[in-house]
Amino acid sequence: MEIFYRLFLPPDFMKKEVNESVVFAMLKAAKNFQVSRRGIPPEPDFIADGEGIEVTFAAGREASRDFIRQTCDGRFDPGAGKAGEIERIKSALSRKAEKFYSTRRTSLAILCMLELFDWAAEESREREAFFHWVRREYIDTGIFHTVYLLLPSLNQEWFVYDLRREERRRLLILNYLQAPYYTAVHNGGNDR
Repeated sequence: MEIFYRLFLPPDFMKKEVNESVVFAMLKAAKNFQVSRRGIPPEPDFIADGEGIEVTFAAGREASRDFIRQTCDGRFDPGAGKAGEIERIKSALSRKAEKFYSTRRTSLAILCMLELFDWAAEESREREAFFHWVRREYIDTGIFHTVYLLLPSLNQEWFVYDLRREERRRLLILNYLQAPYYTAVHNGGNDR
């Protein structure tokens, strides 16, 4: 059964300083970071409690702005494979793993504006297998201290996964007014 959805994208969200700040605010709420500041290159985007945090989108090789515009309205099939979405996350991991960061502990936060709605709230063997792969390839090897994946649901909320600690935290977007969110719509998306 397909689900029609709509993405609410706040004004100015595609500006780098806005979206990075929103992602960091979500992480700060999920992880209870106390001391934080903007990073100064070659530091990652943010420094929080001694941890460097680089922020990126899971958008594959397309420019993030173009990819996200393509997903503003859509249809989601919970039974469909996730290979394309997984490849976009892998691309973000690979791209950021090649950078040099001057912090001793650097983590990566990936905002996954992808059709992974069923991964957010339910148990998924495919998700757990992928998370295990990320831990083995990027965390256990020391490339990143941890990887935070921010996954949307269709209920105006996000789930923040800390893959090192294997923790999940649910965030209601009403608390983060500049954050994008997805909602399920009816009538094939024509209920405007």
